[in-house]
Amino acid sequence: MNKVAHAQVRQRLSVLLGFVILGGLGWLLWEVLAFIWGQFVSLKTELAVAILTAAATVLTATGTLVVGRILEGRQQSATHFREKKTEIYDEFLKEFFAVFYSGGQSADDALVGFLREWQRKLIAWGGPDVMIKFLAWKAHLEKTGSAPDAEGFFKMGDLFLSMRSDLGLSNKGLDRKIFTHALLRNADLMLQMYAKNPKVTLAELGALEKTLGRE
Repeated sequence: MNKVAHAQVRQRLSVLLGFVILGGLGWLLWEVLAFIWGQFVSLKTELAVAILTAAATVLTATGTLVVGRILEGRQQSATHFREKKTEIYDEFLKEFFAVFYSGGQSADDALVGFLREWQRKLIAWGGPDVMIKFLAWKAHLEKTGSAPDAEGFFKMGDLFLSMRSDLGLSNKGLDRKIFTHALLRNADLMLQMYAKNPKVTLAELGALEKTLGRE
């Protein structure tokens, strides 16, 4: 008998032995249950009812305790994750608004450095949709470079909405464009320009503001 045939025989014997062991355990369990049932049915009706009632009470109490512990653990875990997400999302918003309102190349460089470090926290704690929206916004910023446009603001709005949703907040009545009103002095003007030209840039908005005297 060659080695391959010998290995096949050993494998088949192992499988057969496994079935035999399982069969033996099943038979033993059946015998135990049959013995317990036989002893139970031989009891008087009143005693049997009392035993069933006591057993049901114990099982119900145990089940309630176990389920309660599981739900409590899940609630604590969810609360912990929500607190951590709130922390890192708030950290992002603070840095972003600080850079946005200060402006300048040094501020932009500081934001780039911050985002590189913040991405590590986002990967560990952020929700999946928040990660997707953040990466889409970041990719758009890298694409437009020194000529940020309206679409970049709207992708940022997608990110803000996703953050709110991930924290369990309602976004009813909100859309991706609404946050421009919190960031731009003449958001209505930009939205009008966007309706005519979806690729409108902030530089073009600034030029029109200057023309209209709405700086």
